[in-house]
Amino acid sequence: MHHAGTFFLFSLALAITPVNAGHGTPFDLSHPTRRYPLPAELLEISGITDVDANTIACLHDEAATLYFIDLISGSIVDRLTFGVPGDYEGLTRVGELYFALRSDGLINRLRLRDGAIELLDTFRLAIPNQNIEGLGYDEALDRVLVSPKDFAKGDKATRDERVIHAFDPVTGKMATEPALRFSVSGSSRKPKPSVLSCPCGKRTMAVSCRR
Repeated sequence: MHHAGTFFLFSLALAITPVNAGHGTPFDLSHPTRRYPLPAELLEISGITDVDANTIACLHDEAATLYFIDLISGSIVDRLTFGVPGDYEGLTRVGELYFALRSDGLINRLRLRDGAIELLDTFRLAIPNQNIEGLGYDEALDRVLVSPKDFAKGDKATRDERVIHAFDPVTGKMATEPALRFSVSGSSRKPKPSVLSCPCGKRTMAVSCRR
């Protein structure tokens, strides 16, 4: 997977916030709070999670490495490798644990201890999708949400449906029912009038705080 060389950090919180009327987002994307130029090695960031109030962790696509970035200086403060190269697409933190997703559904459960990253175990998501590109922790319900990029084969209605799955961060067991189902055609019938644009150059991290 290849991304543009610009990285956005809109919020470290996983809270649901009201959308600004007329903008389609709770952030002022045209006026970032801060901008950080990133090194070439972070051209393809494919996952991000908060570490603490001043630090984020990033997952580089095609490299099993976590990059820790200080939000005060914008500099990389640590690089920790946890496995062999692969198509890594998602990252989230649950307490002291980190979950790194490979696009084929393999989850690496990691723990940061004494300045080193420890691979606790791996497990494969019990879902039919083969191209999975997003993880996020649902703190309210203590579950990790999984967002597939591909879709089920079948009739028109089946192909139109998208689902968000969830698994238990302790056991790794998938929930019996999807956390969310939605229709692609239904969600696109009334497009937002506004267009999101990036005010940054290549390999730039922009931080935009909620109003």
